[in-house]
Formats: sequence, structure tokens, C-alpha cells
Amino acid sequence: MTQPAPEELSDEKLVIQVAVEDWERARSGRGTRAQAALIVILAALACWLVLALARVPFVGYIGAGLGVVVAVMMVPIVFGRLAAGPVVTWGSAVRDRCPQCGQRALREDRVIHGGAPGPLPRAVDAIVTLCMADGCGYAAARRLRCWPVTR
Repeated sequence: MTQPAPEELSDEKLVIQVAVEDWERARSGRGTRAQAALIVILAALACWLVLALARVPFVGYIGAGLGVVVAVMMVPIVFGRLAAGPVVTWGSAVRDRCPQCGQRALREDRVIHGGAPGPLPRAVDAIVTLCMADGCGYAAARRLRCWPVTR
């Protein structure tokens, strides 16, 4: 690995920063608002297609069919919203105690940062461990790997 310039973050700090941003985004629920709006729009469209167009002669069967297709398309979006919601915690649980606060609140996940600064563009991959205890802030990265990115 190359040594970072003084103003640049090290590879380990980059993946930890990405992991913390992912955790904060999932916790805030910002990412799920767009999914919720899309679900409402698709549900309204499916209802309109089935209820309004189904009454039009020679077009009704097309409207009903499209309504069913839109409703079926909504199913993976609903499950995605449930899987990415703020209720679901980041990463998987770790059995060990946090070395900083001593609580059993450690979680870890694989994090990839594509576009790390440096003379050559590269991606950084690591397993990041974060402590979810209030006020702790412990973070560590292991199995750090770098590889060049071609554009």
C-alpha cells in the first residue's frame, strides 16, 4: 500500500468513514423515503389502471393486466423498503465486547470504497467493525485490500 499524503485519509480511515456514513444513512431513514413515495405512486397507478381503465370497452382487459403488472412490480420494492429501513441494524452482530466501552454492541460488515484518492484510482475493501453503543465511537477495519480501478 502507498502512504497517504498528509491531507488524505488512510485506506483504513476511508472504509471506516464509508461504513459510518452507511450506518447513519440507514439510521436516519432518508433512503427509505423515496422508496415509500414510489410505493404510494405505484399503488395509485395500479388502482387507477384496474378500477378506471377496466370499465372502458375494448381497453379494460389491458388496464386490468397492466394494473396487475404494476402491483407485482411493487412487491420487491416493498420488501426492499423493509430490508433497508431504520429498524434493521447495520451489519451482523459480533460476540466480543467492545475494547473501548466494554459493551456487547459490536457489529461488522464488508465495506467497499471505490475511488480512493491517490496517483492511481483504486478501490479499497475491508471488514469494518463499529460499536453501536451510545457515545462510544469505536471503529476498526481488518482484511484491508486495495486494487486498481479501470475507467
